[in-house]
Amino acid sequence: MKIKRFFMANQFAYLSLFIWPLLIFVFFKKMIFESALILSVLGGYLLLPSKLTVDIVGLPPLDKNSITAITLMVYIYVFSNRRLTIFGRDPVVKVLIFSGILGPFLTSLFNADSIVIGSTVLRSLDFKDAISQTSNYILGAITFFCGRSFLTTERDHQRLLIALVLAALAYSIFILYEARMSPQIHKIIYGYFPHSFAQHRRGDGFRPVVLLAHGLWLAMFVVTALVAGIYLWKKKLGPMKKYGALKSAYLFTILLVCKSAASLVYGGALVSILLFFKKRMVIRFSAVLVALTLLYPVLRYTDSFPIDSLIEVASSFSEDRAQSLQYRVNHENQLLDKAAKKIWFGWGGWGRNRVYDEVSGNDITVIDGAWISILGLSGGVGFLSVFGLLSMGVIRLYQTSKTTNKTFDTMPYLAIIISINLIDMLPNASLTPLTWLLSGSLLGSVEVLRSTSVRQGADKNLTDV
Repeated sequence: MKIKRFFMANQFAYLSLFIWPLLIFVFFKKMIFESALILSVLGGYLLLPSKLTVDIVGLPPLDKNSITAITLMVYIYVFSNRRLTIFGRDPVVKVLIFSGILGPFLTSLFNADSIVIGSTVLRSLDFKDAISQTSNYILGAITFFCGRSFLTTERDHQRLLIALVLAALAYSIFILYEARMSPQIHKIIYGYFPHSFAQHRRGDGFRPVVLLAHGLWLAMFVVTALVAGIYLWKKKLGPMKKYGALKSAYLFTILLVCKSAASLVYGGALVSILLFFKKRMVIRFSAVLVALTLLYPVLRYTDSFPIDSLIEVASSFSEDRAQSLQYRVNHENQLLDKAAKKIWFGWGGWGRNRVYDEVSGNDITVIDGAWISILGLSGGVGFLSVFGLLSMGVIRLYQTSKTTNKTFDTMPYLAIIISINLIDMLPNASLTPLTWLLSGSLLGSVEVLRSTSVRQGADKNLTDV
């Protein structure tokens, strides 16, 4: 076994990764299946060490997300009588999944040459690279398949939303601590800090991280929990059964403490929308955000997206924010120009998707957004296999809502969470197992509703005859 060491991780960090599969089995033994699934995904994301990878011969790189996914697969196929819905009946979903599985082989086929830039040599891709990239896609999508297969009822959605709020309330203690004392908890527990500490200084204070990979990811988690809390407050369920308004205000305060301007805007906008808009309008708004996300690469490449206006708005709040946004845009422009040269299947890994100085061969770009990373690595096909698949629940919900009001009350909340997560993946590499799980759960529940409607229609026709 070879352990890939990027950080001075302590023994407990590695031990926790190997103990987690055993705990997942305990969850499934002691709890109902759906609750154990939610706890496995949520607990692995929030509690295990970030950016720590273990390499074992014959297996894909193991980190907290892939270990959780593999363990779920083993339990479901070996120890339970349940089965995953992977391809299903939706033809668009089938195409997207097949694209994610087969696309990497075409990426390798079209990148069989090495690249020499100055003193830098970028290796060619082969069959092993295709297998590795396909494995990464499948491991990421396993939580999507689990949500689609097993979290398809309104009660399942409620369990998921309750778990998010409870986790955020518990996490808030450590968020408040790090905002005052600096982000130290990950280092105290696991022996290392998972990102640049300088990025987490904010004025006279700090941006909390707790056990996640970056403070921006933590802020998005709090946004997600805030939306969940509003639903539970309205329905008087779970931890929001009593003092729901006060606890929602507390979660918004925690969002302020996270010191992320974008997430604060998301949170404020979503609170307003959920409190004052009707269910159908929330679904439509979510569909608009999803459409914007899917069209974003085209809008950016054709200079149709109002980037300059956004920078002007940012400068009205903070010149530093405007400069940061301009910095990202400049790098995205270079990366997008390169991605356009292999727009269908991308450049593949090993740094081939990055931009280099033609004389020195030095890497001169910074990749922040998940969209530009995936587009450069896997092309438009890879982009749609991820962003398209994550969007399908919202798209199908919007289509269903146009013909019927018979949707779960939880669905608009899941839709708005998913859509804002997709929007956040434009400036940030914030694709997490929670995004996959929530997206799969929404799609699965819409598919159940649609199949039920078809059966009821068939029964009615039979009766009429």
